[in-house]
Amino acid sequence: MKIFVVSWFYPPVTTSEALVTYKLFASSRNEYYLCSALNNKWSYNSETKLECKNVHQFAFKVDDFEEFNKLCYEKYLELSKTIQFDAIMTRSMPPEPQEVGIQIKKINKNIPWIVSLADPIGNNPYETIYPLINNKHRLIRNAYSNFPQFTVNNLTKLSKNPYTKKLSKLNKFQEKIVNMCDIVIVPTKEQGQYIFHNDKKFNEKCLVVPHSYDLSLYPKVKNFKNDKFTFAFIGHSDKLRSIEKFIKALKVIKDINPDYLSKIHLRLIGNIPSEIKNMIYVFFLQDVVSVEGTVNYFESLKIMQESDCLIHIDAEFPNLKNNSIFFAAKIVDYLGAKKPIFGMTNPKCPAGRIITSTGGVCCNKQPIDLAKEIIKIVDKGLQFNEDAAKLYDVKVVSKLYDDELERRLHEKK
Repeated sequence: MKIFVVSWFYPPVTTSEALVTYKLFASSRNEYYLCSALNNKWSYNSETKLECKNVHQFAFKVDDFEEFNKLCYEKYLELSKTIQFDAIMTRSMPPEPQEVGIQIKKINKNIPWIVSLADPIGNNPYETIYPLINNKHRLIRNAYSNFPQFTVNNLTKLSKNPYTKKLSKLNKFQEKIVNMCDIVIVPTKEQGQYIFHNDKKFNEKCLVVPHSYDLSLYPKVKNFKNDKFTFAFIGHSDKLRSIEKFIKALKVIKDINPDYLSKIHLRLIGNIPSEIKNMIYVFFLQDVVSVEGTVNYFESLKIMQESDCLIHIDAEFPNLKNNSIFFAAKIVDYLGAKKPIFGMTNPKCPAGRIITSTGGVCCNKQPIDLAKEIIKIVDKGLQFNEDAAKLYDVKVVSKLYDDELERRLHEKK
C-alpha cells in the first residue's frame, strides 16, 4: 500500500515521536511518502541519521505550523496526480499538522484517514494537571483530579477562564479529528478508551499499536562486567517524573548501612534538574550517583546495554484508572537492551504491566520502600524475560500493524 504521511518529527530530527515513526515504518511492508519539518523545536538538538528504502521523505525547513501545513497539502496535491494513495496518515505531537488531514479529507472524502495519537490532544493529563501543580487555578486542578475526565472536558467548554478556554479548544479539535478520520492509532488500549469515551466508536476506529524496539539499531557492546551493580536512568526528570524518590532511597540506605552503598552505582543520563544535582551533594552521594548529561540516541542504547538495571519513571494521575494510561517509548528501548526495569509506577498501569511481565519490578511508594526494593535487587538480581520482551520487537509489531491496517482499509473499500 502507498500512504501519504504528515509527521512534523522524523529523523534526522531526534524526538521520541520521530524514532517511534521511523522504527515502525522501516519494518513495514507499506510504502510511505512522508512530509516532515527540519526543525529542532521540542527536539533533543541531536541528529539521528536513519534512512530506509520504503520511506520517501520530503523535509521542509520551516518554523511555522501554517507554512508547514500549506507545504504538506501542496505536496499531497502534487503527488496525488501520479500516485494512487491507499490512505493518508497524520502523526501526533505537535497537534497542529493534523489540520492537513482535515484539508485533504474535505477534497477527497473517500480516502481513508489514519490519525496516530501517541498522546491525547485535548484531554492530555500533562496539559490538565502539570501546569496546575503549583497551586495555580486550584479549583480547576481539583476538578481535574477528582471528577471523571469526560465530565470535566464538557465543563471546560462552558468556562470563561483563559486556561480552560485553551483546554476546550484542544478538546474540540480532538473531537473533530476522531470524528472525521477512519482509524486512530494509539499505543495502549487504555489510551484509546480515554480518548473516545465511547465503546462503540473505540471498537470501530481504534487500532492499538504498541511501541517497539529495533535490534539493528543497537551498537555492539563487548563483554563487560560492572564493578558495582549499575542502575541507569536515561531520559527527562521533571516535577511529575522525578528521580527524587530514588535519590532519597539511596540516602535511606546510607543512613542505615553506609557501607552497602559501595555496591551501587546510579547513572543519570539526560535532563536532570538542578535541584536533583543539589540533593546529591547535600546527601553526600557524589561517589554513588554520576550525572552525565545528554547523549545521542545510539550512545543511550549503548549505556542501556552496559547497565544492570534500568529505571523508568511514570507520572501518576489520581483521576486515571491505575494512575496512568501511557506507554513511554523509552521502555521498549530498555527491553531491546535486554535489561530488567525498575519501574517507579503503578504495576497495574500499561507501563507497569509491561515492566513486570518482562522480569522487572514496580514500586513508587515512600523512599523507605524503594530502599528495600533496591537492596533486594542488588542482592538477588532480576531475571529478564526475553520471550515476553519479543512481543515488542519491531518485526512482530510491524507485521501486526501491517496486517490489521490492510484488513481495515480493505473493509472500507
